[in-house]
Amino acid sequence: MDTMQTVAYMEQLRKKCNTYSLFSGIGVGVMMIGYIMADASGDLSGMLIGFLAMIAMGVFAVMSSKEKKQLKMVYKNTFVGNVLNQYFTNVQFNWEHGYSEDAVTNIGLTRWGNRFKSEDYIRGVYKGVAFSQSDVVVKHVVRSGKNTHTYTYFEGRMFEFDCPKTDYMSTVLFSKSFGYKGKGGKFNYQKVNMESVGFNKDFDIKAVRPHDAFYILTPQMMECITSLYYNYGNVAMHYAFGKLYLAINMKGNAFDPVMSRPIVYAQEVQKIRQDTEVICRLIDCLELSPIQ
Repeated sequence: MDTMQTVAYMEQLRKKCNTYSLFSGIGVGVMMIGYIMADASGDLSGMLIGFLAMIAMGVFAVMSSKEKKQLKMVYKNTFVGNVLNQYFTNVQFNWEHGYSEDAVTNIGLTRWGNRFKSEDYIRGVYKGVAFSQSDVVVKHVVRSGKNTHTYTYFEGRMFEFDCPKTDYMSTVLFSKSFGYKGKGGKFNYQKVNMESVGFNKDFDIKAVRPHDAFYILTPQMMECITSLYYNYGNVAMHYAFGKLYLAINMKGNAFDPVMSRPIVYAQEVQKIRQDTEVICRLIDCLELSPIQ
């Protein structure tokens, strides 16, 4: 298929997905009405209506999920893959999988929960700097009797950048608005105050060896992290053994089509470029150096 045929096919999938989702939602409403009728009158017909509506809801939900998965695969393997190869070299990607649970635990920037999801794994090289990134969601679900509470510990993008090896030990930084902070791995940290009063007001900094933080958090890096904080509201950083990790807590998955609007080629390419350029800006802003 050429580009326009691919766009038309994806738009067809999007409409099917949204239609099935609508029918599934209607099924929920009918199910509730049926069970309320049965509870109020003891009429078994209400129970039967609710049961049939529940089955229909499940069928339409499965159909919607199937169409959405197919749409995302076509979208990413054609549009997203092409854009990534324009910006980076040695590109590898896996849209269905992301960082492993062990990898996110080792990054140490979010409290751990009992629900985990990661997708959109991308690895590549930009200006000689190797990187990887994934969308990550960490939640904690607590059930108490009939009540269920879900706490979102982290939802956003995590990044790993290769840096030249140094003897600086682990240093972590969290914006003070960053909820559910991680422990930064299995290290003993000491609180660090930088020379900038404003920076200390916005961020919590800890290091295994406090003087390392002053070498790692250069004025340029502090300026970049502050900019990220003002743009996104939540940011965390961990430097350890030649690796720099960033976690940006944000809503919405990168590199995904927007299901609520028609798929227009120029708009989708622009959106993918914006998601891609986040990586470029991070490397440029942090002035990361390639490994020699």
